[in-house]
Amino acid sequence: MPPSPITVLATGTFDLLHRGHLHYLQQARALGDRLCVIVASNETLLHKKGYFVLPVDERAELVRNLKMVDEALVGDPSDHFKIVKKLQPDIIALGYDQVQDLPAFETALRQNGIQAKVVRLEKLEGYDTNTTTIINRIHSL
Repeated sequence: MPPSPITVLATGTFDLLHRGHLHYLQQARALGDRLCVIVASNETLLHKKGYFVLPVDERAELVRNLKMVDEALVGDPSDHFKIVKKLQPDIIALGYDQVQDLPAFETALRQNGIQAKVVRLEKLEGYDTNTTTIINRIHSL
C-alpha cells in the first residue's frame, strides 16, 4: 500500500500577490505532496492591518490558480483553527515573519487536536518588498 500523501498547509493574506508570496508557497509545496492554502478573510485583514486592497474572493482566486497550489480556502474570521482542524495537515508551513510566539502557537494547535509539524520557512534572500512597500510606492507616484 503506497504511503499517504503529505499535506502541507500555508496561510496568509496574499493582498497584492508578489515574489515573496511565490517564494513562500514554493518552499511550502516542496515540503509535501499537496499544498492547501488558507487565505485570510476580509474581516481578519481589517482587524490585523486595518485595510485590504483586494477582496478575499479575488485573493483566493489568484492563489488558487498558482501552479504550486492544490487548494485555496477562505479562512474563518471567527475561528482561525476551524479549517485547519478539518484539513488535518501533516505540516504547517509558516513564513519567516508569521507567528512570533511559536511555542504558544504549537500549544494552541495541540489544544485544538491538530498534530501537524510546524516548519518556519526562509525569507527570499535580498527581497524586502511586501504589500505595504508596494502601496507606499504607488502613493509616491
